Amino acid sequence: QAAVEQARAALRRTMRWTELSHQAYLREAGQGAQNLFFPILQGSVHPELREIATEGVPDLRIVVYRGIPVMAMTRLPTHRSRGRANLHQGAVGAGIDIATGQTLRGVLRDALIDEHPDTAHPIAGIAIPEWERLLTLAARCYDISGLGYLGVDFVLDRDLGPMMLDMNARPGLNIQIANQCGLRPRLEQIDTLRDAPGDVATRVAYARTHFPAHAPAHAVA
Repeated sequence: QAAVEQARAALRRTMRWTELSHQAYLREAGQGAQNLFFPILQGSVHPELREIATEGVPDLRIVVYRGIPVMAMTRLPTHRSRGRANLHQGAVGAGIDIATGQTLRGVLRDALIDEHPDTAHPIAGIAIPEWERLLTLAARCYDISGLGYLGVDFVLDRDLGPMMLDMNARPGLNIQIANQCGLRPRLEQIDTLRDAPGDVATRVAYARTHFPAHAPAHAVA
């Protein structure tokens, strides 16, 4: 317990330092300075994702509830988004099948799309590399943070593999649109468990078994 509390305290300090440093940097250099980071990472974008992210760095978000991954998506930069993985600025959101780690159809603004707008490459059916590891890392963030509901963001580096960007205590709900599926039924299903699985491997296995993309669709909550 003491080790967990120390880890949480260190994480809070790191996240706060990162937030303050980023804000200070942008005040000094301006919002456009964010673009300076993209060339550094762009050369290391995982080759499996290059055809659907040509002008920036795609990221992945996994939503975790009570330690169990419940939904995932990737945000794909476009020319319209100026290389940013930001849905409100024109990036494409694509759901990810929790069970298989394969991408689903894309969403651009409010429209479903099948191809990346810049490359015409199909969005669905791409296997996200190291999917089991990504789910495991996301599930562990529950143990570290103590947050019952959180979103964990990653990038996939060509050489280093999954790299965590941050944890969000209030992740946006656009992930439901990208998956064409509501979160509520999945959360309620977990709430029916008398005791949530304790170890990470069991929680990940539960997610992959119970939340496949071909499960009956529900309206967005």
